[in-house]
Amino acid sequence: VQETLFVCVGQRGGLAWLEQVQVSDTSAPQRLEAAPLSVSHSGAFAAAGDAAALLDQRGFRVWRRGWQSSKFYGQSHEPTAVCVDPLLRYVAVGDVKGVVWTWWGILDDDNVKKVPARWHWHSSAVRTLLPCGPLCLSGGNEAVLCMRNVEDDNLNTVPRFPGPLRHLAVCAAANRICVSVAENTLALIDELHGFIKPRWIHGIDVPIAGPDEKVEAGHQDGDVLHSLAGAAGVAMTASGRRIQFLDNSGSCNYSQSLRLDRGNYVQPMDADAGHKWTLLQIAFSVSAKHIMTCESRRSPAADRFHNEGVRTLALKWWRRGEDGQYELHSLSNSAHVADVTVALAHPNQEHCFVTGASDGTFKFWDLKNIKGEASKTEGGQDGKQTHVEQQQEHKQCWQCTMLGSWRNRPVMCGCFATDGSILALGFSGFVVLFEASTGRELHVFPLHKASDKVDSLRSVIACGRLLLVASVCSNNGEARCEDLLVWDLMRLSIAAKLDLAKALPRRGPILVRVASDNYAGLRLLLARRASKELQLWQLTQSDVVPDGALVFKQEVRLTSEPVNQGILDFSFLESEQRLLCWTSRHELWDMDITEAKSMTVDTAATQPPLEEEETEARRGKLARLVGGRETAADATQQGDAVQLVRLQLRTTPAQQAGIVPHLIEKIVPPHVPSHMLQPPSMIWAGLLSVFGKTLPTVAPSTAQAPAGKDRPGADALGSPGSAKKAEDEDNH
Repeated sequence: VQETLFVCVGQRGGLAWLEQVQVSDTSAPQRLEAAPLSVSHSGAFAAAGDAAALLDQRGFRVWRRGWQSSKFYGQSHEPTAVCVDPLLRYVAVGDVKGVVWTWWGILDDDNVKKVPARWHWHSSAVRTLLPCGPLCLSGGNEAVLCMRNVEDDNLNTVPRFPGPLRHLAVCAAANRICVSVAENTLALIDELHGFIKPRWIHGIDVPIAGPDEKVEAGHQDGDVLHSLAGAAGVAMTASGRRIQFLDNSGSCNYSQSLRLDRGNYVQPMDADAGHKWTLLQIAFSVSAKHIMTCESRRSPAADRFHNEGVRTLALKWWRRGEDGQYELHSLSNSAHVADVTVALAHPNQEHCFVTGASDGTFKFWDLKNIKGEASKTEGGQDGKQTHVEQQQEHKQCWQCTMLGSWRNRPVMCGCFATDGSILALGFSGFVVLFEASTGRELHVFPLHKASDKVDSLRSVIACGRLLLVASVCSNNGEARCEDLLVWDLMRLSIAAKLDLAKALPRRGPILVRVASDNYAGLRLLLARRASKELQLWQLTQSDVVPDGALVFKQEVRLTSEPVNQGILDFSFLESEQRLLCWTSRHELWDMDITEAKSMTVDTAATQPPLEEEETEARRGKLARLVGGRETAADATQQGDAVQLVRLQLRTTPAQQAGIVPHLIEKIVPPHVPSHMLQPPSMIWAGLLSVFGKTLPTVAPSTAQAPAGKDRPGADALGSPGSAKKAEDEDNH
């Protein structure tokens, strides 16, 4: 018996043809004569026995061994799936409208005109067809497996698959089925009758493709890999519908996977990705025991009345049980009125989360105990609480404990300081520091322009300093300004700066990842999303630059050119020498930095001088006189006691009131004629006495010489009593 393998050669959507390969001797396969079966716009391909079928744009062609040519059968709509009965009784074809056409007898060598049988159940395109004994299996975007008897059209369905069905396979005995789901999951079905419960083989989730076979928009715009601070490993949210956990070796722990799908809602099958619940933000507590997620979708009904649509938000908190599984603990449907752009977890407190949104508000959330009505009113008959009342007392719910905003500007990004004492939030043109315990504003870092955008914020301890790393971009017409700024939170000044436009050529969103905290130096991974190059930079102490400034040095440049894949996200593993990379072809790479070859580049041009960010140069003379933006850190000298945060000195009550009549009267009385006014020097002295402000003074350290030679301008700062006076003015 001749054993022949049918091979469809070509490109989907283009020219394709059928080749025959004899495999009776697998050690020496032999190519036979090409079959007379070819199409110009190829689609799905199927074969059984000595027959084969190949889809074209407006129909399909069938061929059987012994035929001199293939036969073409037209379809009213574009076909999407095809299968051939192993007994060669029929050929089933599914189209984009969800109709399955069964062509009986077209594999017989006769010239009788054939009329297909029509069966319509699917609401969208049929993606896969497979014969299984007397059954014909079909699947599509509905995530339902249909098992139809081709003789009497009796239907049995298996619903609730986690995603659209893409492929079907059946064993030789036709009693076991394998279903391939679009999110990279396999379902094994052992029984075809009665109650069917599949067994699952899970892989790393991939974004689910839409009807046009392209990745749905929004699933790859955010972070995919999330480092777990207090727990070993990395969390993945590649599909936006499930959270998977990987250990330090890169292996996935499927038993702890958390599915985020929300049921009981209507979703049109032909709608875009915005009508599905997708993950916007996620935050993990310090021990990964609690997870906060923010999911969003557009309302299909509201889209009919609003061009942009109305988005529905759901803020959820999940708790890990004793069995290691996460379960939903609390849900808030009205946390913010706009998209949530920031989701943070406190680095030290297990039950503290922060959310920020484009509506200009940010909120602190904590797990609070709530008491039931029964425990509030009365106890049991003997004066003791009953078991039900005790249970009600121990109920807990996530509640908003603090609400804040800053100049009604939308929150763009944020992070906690490493010790959790400071919350840094990025706004358009500013980075603002808040006290985490009270929400009080501590300091404002103004950017170069008010329109500059802060893409990301990271806080680390490196080089013996508490640093804040910010990725900033601005659009100045054709000129593109992208910088990586590093602030020293102890000195409230810029410690280093890197020109990202020169370091990372081309355009696109910039990804910044930092290694674990250390005192020797800081390692940063920089790349543009979907680019083919990763750069590893090191931030170290400089012996050349004065004032102990930090400098960037490029350590390694990694590239994915040989495999032609873009890098969508990456993360450090427990060891700083290993990386996890998520690529544009939905592959997860485990990379070793030590095996990469470093490419030396000139990094001097990528580090602009720090003087460009001096805020004093952009302020006018009058602003420096009465603006009140100078802080006590400006008067700090080397050797003074180090303070973690130096609060900004507030303006005097007169400066806050502004130019008002009762204050101007103290300088220039309104009843005095102009020719009788005081000399300009006296008017200037009066202006200083009303609107002026005493300069801050910091007591010199004992290690410094008492003479004024080592501290120029020390006499100009005034005596220690003047600083006390400034503090008294601030108390007002």
